[in-house]
Amino acid sequence: MISKSVVWGFLILTLSILGVCFYFLRGETTEGFQAGYTVRSLEINVCPLGVNEIQTAKGNTDCCRGDLLDGKCTGSTFCTKSPSYNGIPTCQDAWRRYYTQKGRQFCPSTIPNYYEDVLKPQSIKGCSAGPIQRDGKLPTNPSLRKCRIYATLQENKTKADSCYLEKERLKIRCPTVNGRSPPPAARITPNTNNFELFFCQYPFEIEIPDRCVDEKTAFDYFDRTSPRWRNSSTQVEALRSQSCKNYISERNKAFDRKRRLEEERRRRLAAEERARKAERARDWFKNLWGKVRSQASNLQKLLDDARRKLTIKKC
Repeated sequence: MISKSVVWGFLILTLSILGVCFYFLRGETTEGFQAGYTVRSLEINVCPLGVNEIQTAKGNTDCCRGDLLDGKCTGSTFCTKSPSYNGIPTCQDAWRRYYTQKGRQFCPSTIPNYYEDVLKPQSIKGCSAGPIQRDGKLPTNPSLRKCRIYATLQENKTKADSCYLEKERLKIRCPTVNGRSPPPAARITPNTNNFELFFCQYPFEIEIPDRCVDEKTAFDYFDRTSPRWRNSSTQVEALRSQSCKNYISERNKAFDRKRRLEEERRRRLAAEERARKAERARDWFKNLWGKVRSQASNLQKLLDDARRKLTIKKC
């Protein structure tokens, strides 16, 4: 007869396996999205712009990239508004797949949920840290962190709120100092939405550089604002010396300079102290010599007085 402990052990093991399976299945559904939100929440049941809505001979309402001929789509079928058939997805599933692909392509891991108005090509496209409305057009909570996907690469590289720049920022690893690597920050032109470059900021230390710049975005920035700046090797080397690639070596050089300056300062202070001691010694000897001369002068006067008195007595 099987004991109760064996039965309980079997039940616990079974539940654990089911829990793990549920976790991984759920992970596939929600990949790239905030916990609690998945593209399954989207309910978009329209044909894409420029795609014809047709009624097939079998009574299905399909979105056809082509024309209707003999009750069939002459091109490819994007989706069906009817139940899925013959491998053709429902429009809701097709759009969910579209949003998933766009999210993976454009959205940073920190702001993973894609949104756009699929019927308005000129509408704002972007990514949100929070859930998206069921029609896919906008975030449900506009106050949560979001970024924008611009139409051109140039805009994506220069607009401070672009998703492209956030993805680039996440690739940067600031040099580790004292066991800590600060998150990279963006330098933005004041009172604008114009991105300049990424940099890493460190705690202030006297005579030690407390920041470095990301070389790639720094070079791009100066290429945009001063196209001929690379003609000056001095400027190029100066920027490279501020690059995060060279930050640790420049920091070590600064510490070496600081140590040398401190040693020179200590040597200078020691020399100044020796000079002060020598000056005090000279003053002491000078004062002592003055006292000796004064005493010698007084003694000479006493001797002269004694001689005069002795001469008078002899007379």
